[in-house]
Amino acid sequence: MQRQSKDAVVRRLQFAAAELEVVSGIADSEGETALLAQLHALTERVRECASSVLNGSVGENPTWC
Repeated sequence: MQRQSKDAVVRRLQFAAAELEVVSGIADSEGETALLAQLHALTERVRECASSVLNGSVGENPTWC
């Protein structure tokens, strides 16, 4: 993946993680514990994906990120 594309993907993933944190706050304030747990798990996967892209450990067709 070209450096410029990689940077753009990482920025979008970081933005997605931030959005998920906002949604998690809404779920928390509404007492939606099951949804909150799912959102936390999804946020962590997005962060792991961004890290993998940065480290160059993402293959051509990643199925987990």
